[in-house]
Amino acid sequence: MNPHTSAREDARCQPSYGLSEAGLYLRVSTSTLRTWMRGVGCGPNSSSSVAGPLIKGPESHRQNLSFINLVEAFVLSSIRNKHGGPRNFLSVKSSSSRLKAGRIGLV
Repeated sequence: MNPHTSAREDARCQPSYGLSEAGLYLRVSTSTLRTWMRGVGCGPNSSSSVAGPLIKGPESHRQNLSFINLVEAFVLSSIRNKHGGPRNFLSVKSSSSRLKAGRIGLV
């Protein structure tokens, strides 16, 4: 990235991939991607958050992912697949806190 280019102008930060399209590329369900972007218990009818979002999507389009978000989702999917967790492995509070605590190795 050019040092004079702001993140707003950077094409990698623009919302370019819908959840369905990203799910096809990553072989991850749309609901899993949605959970990674919203968090668990963070819906409009929820009073408290169980686990916050793992991917922060573009501010202007909450349902779309940027290229950078696509890479983040790929890494999360790889971690989930390598460690053989359940389908919602990175969606539950205990797993995300284990990841933050460094108990899940990335290599």
